[in-house]
Amino acid sequence: MTEEWVGDHTGYTSSKSVGDYVVGTQHFHDTQTITFTNRRTGTRDVTFYKQWKDFYVNDELNQRPDIYLTLYRVTEERAADGSITYSDPEQVPGYVHWLWQGTESDNPQYDQMSTISGLPAYDGEGCAYIYYASESMAADATSLDYDAVKFDYGSIDKAKAEAEQNKEAYPGGENAVRVSSNIESTDPTQNGADYAIHEDGTFVNSLTSKLVARGTKLWDDVPGNVVQTADRSDLPQITVYLQRRLPGEDWPLLKFDVTADGTWSIVNNGEGKNPGAIAWTSDLTYETANQYSYTIQYEGPNTAGQTEGTPLDRYTDKGEMYEYRAIEVTWGLLGQPGGFTAADVEKTDFSQLRDGKESPLPGVVVIDHGETGSFRLQNTYDSPTGSLTVKKLFAGRDADDLYPSTTFDVYRYYVNEQGQKSTAERVATHTLTNAELSAATTDENANPRVTASNPAGNNTAEYTFSGLDIYAPDGSYWQYYVVERSIDGYTTTVDIGDVDDPAAVTGTGKAAEGGVGSGALCPEQGTVEPPQPGEIEGDGSATAKVTGTVIENDTTPDVTFKNDYGPDEADLSGTKTWDDYNDIFSIRPTVNE
Repeated sequence: MTEEWVGDHTGYTSSKSVGDYVVGTQHFHDTQTITFTNRRTGTRDVTFYKQWKDFYVNDELNQRPDIYLTLYRVTEERAADGSITYSDPEQVPGYVHWLWQGTESDNPQYDQMSTISGLPAYDGEGCAYIYYASESMAADATSLDYDAVKFDYGSIDKAKAEAEQNKEAYPGGENAVRVSSNIESTDPTQNGADYAIHEDGTFVNSLTSKLVARGTKLWDDVPGNVVQTADRSDLPQITVYLQRRLPGEDWPLLKFDVTADGTWSIVNNGEGKNPGAIAWTSDLTYETANQYSYTIQYEGPNTAGQTEGTPLDRYTDKGEMYEYRAIEVTWGLLGQPGGFTAADVEKTDFSQLRDGKESPLPGVVVIDHGETGSFRLQNTYDSPTGSLTVKKLFAGRDADDLYPSTTFDVYRYYVNEQGQKSTAERVATHTLTNAELSAATTDENANPRVTASNPAGNNTAEYTFSGLDIYAPDGSYWQYYVVERSIDGYTTTVDIGDVDDPAAVTGTGKAAEGGVGSGALCPEQGTVEPPQPGEIEGDGSATAKVTGTVIENDTTPDVTFKNDYGPDEADLSGTKTWDDYNDIFSIRPTVNE
């Protein structure tokens, strides 16, 4: 007995088993069993694909880890009603494969494939095997910023379409099957760590990490009377802008336009071009004197405590690492006397300014942006300086009298935009001695300059305080005043400006700590009264604004003090005691005698 195949029997093998020949009674019923076994057999190759998106780790660090595949298979079974079912996945015993080869793409380092040859096509019952694979890394993926593996089914769809075009059968089954339950993932295209992907599928390994820019803002050389607390800071308001680029690219332009409502916005660099800033914040947190902190972690504007937004990526879709840097714009100096103008802003590319390719904006702040990737910003207060000259007149003293030592203290304060005055701080002091006041000088550059001003020998002195800052850190004018410490026996009067005639100095001044103060030296521009030393007015009641300064680079007297010597009359009384035995000899003189 023989068996013949009818039609195509590719993938099938046949075997024949002949049993013993059993002779019946008188050969009436002889038997022999012949068994034909037809079995589906064969092997086939299975391919998996790999797409790397890790440019930084591979090209810059040269630390791409090895990837190992664990192979699984399921069987395709047909039920009696013709429906197809699939078994649970089982691991192919003893199989771990890690050999990856580049595909015929433009970038074989990043598009790879792994072909596994000679795998059984069917199980013992002739049911077709469908192969799946999962992957694992030989290194700590998290430390290298690798994201969980993602599955891409596009290569499966492509293989299936090619099979249909060639009228070939293609393995069925799901695109991915769960093989563990360590991670709560329900979408292998986003996280395939729990799954194995269907043969012809693509593993996608990409880098992912989100940037949280935690920066420090430092201020140097800030005067001690500038208010800095968690509730109020009189330092100029700033905005920190983050720029982003890929290595080798130019930093984008960062320019600003005035919008219709008068606010400033970043100029659009054009469609498809890197924006001038990817994120920014004006919320700085006070940490301690002269030190603030800020956090930027979302695209666009950031506020303190923000928890929602589009995070800042460290890598591109190809795994290239972005570079970030911070640029500060001190908006609080806009329009201030010690700041800059709108025209200055409109003509400035702040990106070029940061790179030192454009001149810094005018103002009292020198900005140090630090290195790229460092979000430490440092501002140094640096104001132009000038001079303040005090004139000293005497009256009522005799020509031969010694001149009293006369001490002048220079104080300053500022008025912020809310009309709040700072404490007054002493910034300079000088004592005119008898030796200085007695000797007339002929050198115009001498300091003090002393002239014999009247026949009574009461000399006139002028002393110039130099190196005085014109502008406060917020760009407003410092308001100065002078206090002459009290001198016993002398009455002090004071007038603002240069007064030559002692008789014309009639101002009573303002009582100040230890003496008489001149009052604000710019009363015509700022009508606020100066606070006393150690005093601060923080209720915002002052509405005047200091719009000028007496600080110039000259020696013209800004304030004149006069000292009048006028001893007061005194009553003298005494007691006479006689020690003459009560005038026993009658020789005590009379009152008239």
